[in-house]
Amino acid sequence: MTVEHDSLFIGGGWVAPSTSSRITVRNAATEEVLGSVPAADVADVDRAVAAARTAVDSSDWSAAAPADRAAAMTRFADELEKRAGELVRTVSQQNGMPIGLSEAFEGSFAIGLLRYYAGLAETMTVEDVRPSQLGLETVVRRSPAGVVAAIVPWNYPVVLAMSKIAPALAAGCAVVVKPSPP
Repeated sequence: MTVEHDSLFIGGGWVAPSTSSRITVRNAATEEVLGSVPAADVADVDRAVAAARTAVDSSDWSAAAPADRAAAMTRFADELEKRAGELVRTVSQQNGMPIGLSEAFEGSFAIGLLRYYAGLAETMTVEDVRPSQLGLETVVRRSPAGVVAAIVPWNYPVVLAMSKIAPALAAGCAVVVKPSPP
């Protein structure tokens, strides 16, 4: 069975790519075609970064209370958990990872990372007052840094993506993910 995707996920929705180029995804063991995806080009990356910048500047995400971000991240983890079986099988087919390793890292550990950072966000304060030198106080203020670019290698695609996505989301940043081509 082959799976064909014709769109890129940009700005919270599926959009047509700016080119007809495609990336063929193959089974690492048999070289059978598993499917294909659009190959994003420079214009698509620019569009994704612009959408992420707009999200940071004008959406509720960056301004949301850390506990609200934590709740959204927990829902994200719940949805990933529902699809974990399909996710680990797909990774194993695509890169040849043994299914047990894929279940542990690409499934359980990746979901655990998302839940871990959701927990941190839930208890995170926006501002701390700490002792400083000479008996003074220092104010530490946490605010989103902006757009995060996450470039993910092929060997552990889900857990390494989540190791970049989860802390960025917890901090209120928008994320543009660029996966490694198969």
